Amino acid sequence: MRRVLSLGFGILLSLAGGGVALMTVFTVFMLPPRYASTARVAPGVTDSTAITTEIQKIQSKSILEQVVTNLNLAKRWGEKFKEDELSLGVAYLLLKKDLEIRRGRSTHIIEIKVESDSPEEASELANRISEAYRESALALKGPDGKSSVQIIEKAQPNPRPARPNKPRAIGIGFAVGAILAIIGLWLIVGAIRSTKPVPPR
Repeated sequence: MRRVLSLGFGILLSLAGGGVALMTVFTVFMLPPRYASTARVAPGVTDSTAITTEIQKIQSKSILEQVVTNLNLAKRWGEKFKEDELSLGVAYLLLKKDLEIRRGRSTHIIEIKVESDSPEEASELANRISEAYRESALALKGPDGKSSVQIIEKAQPNPRPARPNKPRAIGIGFAVGAILAIIGLWLIVGAIRSTKPVPPR
């Protein structure tokens, strides 16, 4: 009974390994591409806690809703989804979902990264968010009353999709599939060998 179970389980694992590899390839090529673009700003502070505060300001509702309104995203995205005009709240949540803000490695620069199904829209959104932050009442002000925020680098359209990373995803899929297949074959070989009669001494 144990041999039969090992043989059956081994066959299932071998088939699963091939299935994982094939499904990974199918899924990767079926997923719509997502593009990312990043704008970089100097917030006018260098303290880590202060930079964290500025990051929260950038993704605040007041900043993002202003971008939604200025770019008429509620209507634009409503048309894209083949629906009526979206509410301001829904458009704000969609924008925030595709937004990632982080401190640049070993710098005092804040990176504003936006994903979209269009390279042009991704760069447009990242730039508008950085501009809205710079001009907002939330931005730090210098002695002359002007914003201390500087846009170090504007976002540019990147034609290379950020997701899915096809080579990486396919590589992982094939690696997992190969591991499952190897374990399955090992069980099959072990089950077959154990069924061979032991020669008399």
